[in-house]
Amino acid sequence: MSDQDEIRILEDQKAWIVERAKYLQTIVGTATESGIQFLFVTNTGGAASVLAYLGAIAQKNEDLIMFKTSLAMFFVGIILVGVFRAFIAEMYGKIFWDFNSLTKKYLLREMEWDDYLFEAEQQAIRYKNNIGRILVYCSFVCFVFGSILGVIGLVS
Repeated sequence: MSDQDEIRILEDQKAWIVERAKYLQTIVGTATESGIQFLFVTNTGGAASVLAYLGAIAQKNEDLIMFKTSLAMFFVGIILVGVFRAFIAEMYGKIFWDFNSLTKKYLLREMEWDDYLFEAEQQAIRYKNNIGRILVYCSFVCFVFGSILGVIGLVS
C-alpha cells in the first residue's frame, strides 16, 4: 500500500469519526425534544386547567375527588418527563464520552480500525434499554387518565 493510499484511508477514517461525533452530539440535543415538549405541555396544561376549574367550583367538595385525582395524574406526568429528561441526558452523555474514550484508544494505536468500528457500533446497543420508553409511556398514560378523570368529574 502506498503512502498516498494510507493517507486517504486515514482521512476517510477521520471523516467517519468526525461524522459519528457530530451525530452523537446531535442526538443528545434533539432526539427526544418534540415528544418531551408535547408531554410537558399537555400535562402542564391539564394541571393548569384542573386547578382553574377547582378554583371555580371550590364550594362543592363532594365533586372534587375526580378533579384532585386528575390533577395528581397530570403532576405525576410532569415529574416523569423531568426524570426522563435527566435519564436521556445521562445515557446519551455516557455514549458520547465512551465514544471519545474509544476514539482516543484508536488514535493512540491501542486498537485497529475494524475493532474500533465494531466497538463504536456496539455502544448504542450496549445502552439500549426500556427505561426511557417506560417513563415516556407512563407520562402519556398519566395524561390520558388525568384527562379521562377530568371529563368524568365534569359530567358527574
